[in-house]
Amino acid sequence: MTPLHRYWIDFDLAFYEEPPMSVDMGFGVTALSQDQALEIVRQRVFNGRPLPTIKNIAPNVDVSILDPRHIRPNMANPAVLGIWFPLGFQ
Repeated sequence: MTPLHRYWIDFDLAFYEEPPMSVDMGFGVTALSQDQALEIVRQRVFNGRPLPTIKNIAPNVDVSILDPRHIRPNMANPAVLGIWFPLGFQ
């Protein structure tokens, strides 16, 4: 059984036409691989369109280091496959 990994992904949205709402803080995604994490975001957030330029991907992110005022109180279970931040893209 392949283990799941938590990823924190930041995109450069400066030149992306019509970015989805509430995506400027980054994305928390749990997946089997980095490629799968990016595909989940591409499908669920960007409706299958090409992704914006990636600024940073942090594999195996420790959720305790994420913003305690906005991100941590507003995220889904990071142990489950899929997007756990921001809410609404599960």
